[in-house]
Amino acid sequence: MSIASVLASLDFSVGMEKEKELKKKTTSLVSLLTKELARKKIKGGVFVGGSFAKGTLMRQETYDVDIFVRFLPMKKSMSLVLEQVVLGISKQIGKQMIRIHGSRDYFSIVDGEVHFEIIPVLKIRKSGEMENVTDLSYFHVKYVTKKINRAIQREIVLAKAFCAAAGVYGAESYIQGFSGYALECLLIHYKRFKTFLEKMSKIEEQVIIDPMKQYSSINEVKLQMNEARLKGPLVVVDPTNRERNVTAALSWESFFKFQQVARAFLKKPAVSYFTPTKRILKAGRGTQHLRIHLSTDRQAGDIAGTKLSKFFRYLAREIEKHYQLIDKDFEYGGGADALGELLVKAKEEVLRKGPPVSMVEAVASFKKKHRTTIVKEGVLYARMEPPGDGKEWLRRWIAHTKSVIGAMGITDVRVL
Repeated sequence: MSIASVLASLDFSVGMEKEKELKKKTTSLVSLLTKELARKKIKGGVFVGGSFAKGTLMRQETYDVDIFVRFLPMKKSMSLVLEQVVLGISKQIGKQMIRIHGSRDYFSIVDGEVHFEIIPVLKIRKSGEMENVTDLSYFHVKYVTKKINRAIQREIVLAKAFCAAAGVYGAESYIQGFSGYALECLLIHYKRFKTFLEKMSKIEEQVIIDPMKQYSSINEVKLQMNEARLKGPLVVVDPTNRERNVTAALSWESFFKFQQVARAFLKKPAVSYFTPTKRILKAGRGTQHLRIHLSTDRQAGDIAGTKLSKFFRYLAREIEKHYQLIDKDFEYGGGADALGELLVKAKEEVLRKGPPVSMVEAVASFKKKHRTTIVKEGVLYARMEPPGDGKEWLRRWIAHTKSVIGAMGITDVRVL
């Protein structure tokens, strides 16, 4: 099948009936919020944001709908003020309110398959007045809805479905992929999903994109934008705020993963590239497959996912000191647990780094502890015994590293 025929056969839109249902539930909740704010004599404007407001929502089993309440600057915490409002509504409709911790706490109400996220933001006149990135949400909706039509909406939804299937959709720390807004900005820029894939698959070093030409040149972007936002494979200047990189969350690791899938699809297009599948790591000759179950007691979602993925990356780095790491995979489903998988191979030579040869006393001490040493580029190394079975090594490492594991917010690590 050609790329055109594959894409023509796909439809990830929510559909008219589901859209009506979502709109009805959302309108009802917005009305309740508005009335409760008025009843409590709190000045706050309510607006719907996110993919639902922009018409770029992808068909899923559950739907996240973002509702923002814009407050004027106040002495009290906006989250505390909004909490009382949402609590009042949750009691009226008989639904549980969940407080979600973040850079600014927000609230969730689940109504069947719809997960409403009610978020406090600062009402600002221009984007430069923002105190938190969520304060820009109003401007993001205005920008995207002004720039897209039905054709681009479809291209955006295809991009979201493709990235979700590849495991790189989401700016959460445990994914480090493309956010929904990042894909919207990129597809507005490239117009076509196919063009987006072609351009992204060719990138070998960092690319800077300034869709609204807010800087006079790429060099000006590098000189004026905060250095912390200039890391990673892509820098896409936020059309609503020239100080932000909307792809700042995207890591090189996730981008390489995306490129592999994009190149494979462009070479041999198939519908299967849009269907999420569980990655299967297969041990080949001389390799060993390690499966690790991880648990945390931190808040489910981004906080728990971040803790679990950060620990898994740390564990993988430790394993690389003793084995060749052929491949790895991390799977987090949003709860308190995650599964990490590693394909490892015994190293022909395992070296432990010692002191520079110029440090005479340290060298003497290091040589007393280690029988066989070599010098590489002015540094002393000890030849170590191969670690043997990966599972046994990992169990010993877990037993000896309990204090570090606990300090990283991990409550359980088990080799399966």
